[in-house]
Amino acid sequence: MSFMDKAKEALDKATKAAEENIEKAKKAAAENPDKIRGGIDKVGGAVNNATKGKYADKIKTASDKAEETIQKQAGGTTAGTKSTFDSAPQKDPEAPFNPAASPLDDPPSTGNPQTPGSGGI
Repeated sequence: MSFMDKAKEALDKATKAAEENIEKAKKAAAENPDKIRGGIDKVGGAVNNATKGKYADKIKTASDKAEETIQKQAGGTTAGTKSTFDSAPQKDPEAPFNPAASPLDDPPSTGNPQTPGSGGI
């Protein structure tokens, strides 16, 4: 068996495995759309917090596209349940979203010498 034959065989196996996993993911999305939404919102919020809102528009776009995919996989029966990602970063990634609680609006701390504007280092 030549190198190209082995490579083609490996590609065929990988393609088959990928197709099986895609079908499993589609089934899971159709059966658990609320869990998928929750995960998308949690990841979007964590990334948004980590980037301090710098990429909020891109995260929102990705969240919306994911919601469209969830609706397609669930057969369009998800009316009234949408992704709840919003662009304002949160202080605590585990806390429920509150757009009025953006850490970008907090004044600098005066007690931590490593905090900018504190007169420290």
